[in-house]
Amino acid sequence: MAFSTSSAFLGAYMGAFCSVGDCPREYTRVGIGVQYTHLQESHTKQTHSDIYAGYINLEGGIATKNNRAQFVLSAKLGAGKQNPALLSPQFVREGVALFGEIRPKVGVNLATKKIPLYLNLAYTFEAYTSRKKGSSGYSYLFHYIGGELDGAVPLGKRVALQYSVGYDWLFYGGYGFGRDSALSAFGLNGEAYSASVGASYFYSEHTEYYLKIIFRYQNLGASKISSEGLGMPALTNAIGMLEMGIGF
Repeated sequence: MAFSTSSAFLGAYMGAFCSVGDCPREYTRVGIGVQYTHLQESHTKQTHSDIYAGYINLEGGIATKNNRAQFVLSAKLGAGKQNPALLSPQFVREGVALFGEIRPKVGVNLATKKIPLYLNLAYTFEAYTSRKKGSSGYSYLFHYIGGELDGAVPLGKRVALQYSVGYDWLFYGGYGFGRDSALSAFGLNGEAYSASVGASYFYSEHTEYYLKIIFRYQNLGASKISSEGLGMPALTNAIGMLEMGIGF
């Protein structure tokens, strides 16, 4: 339910501490964040559910000389509490949920070395479960492929603005319900829109602190009916995140 920025910040880093030839082309980030998710059944405004969560995010990236291309890999793991509220499926119960995400992406720089703007091709694997052995709950596995623009703009010697916008197409996924171990595939009818904005402060040549706000909107089709006669309705999900961390 989240996505990372990228090594676009290396371009801003150039303006802060180094000339183009001497700049680092690799980086690592470690962050923590809070996340709020509002699940809304698409056919009615009266049925919904909320999830409050925290997570950790690990990210590594590498850029070619002069920042012409990049590769970024991020991984996220979190836990939260779901309040089923008025969501109609009976298997959605209040309780602790675990979720994770893996997202590799590769991109080319459409702009300059010091003010980069990357066009990325990304794959996202997303997983979630609130199921416990012998109890109700549900889980899902989603596979996305999509495009993203991300960039950075130096605001001074030590500060840079970072931003991104993206679109992901859900090309395969499925739900699992209660004690049913099988996933119920729901076809190729899902999509997600993403945006983020944040700032980095370069404390030294090797240390960066960052803060960013992330928004993601998902439009998911209804699932097929499982072997136990259960299914998830079509959902529109709004996700907001606040993340902070350190880069080196």
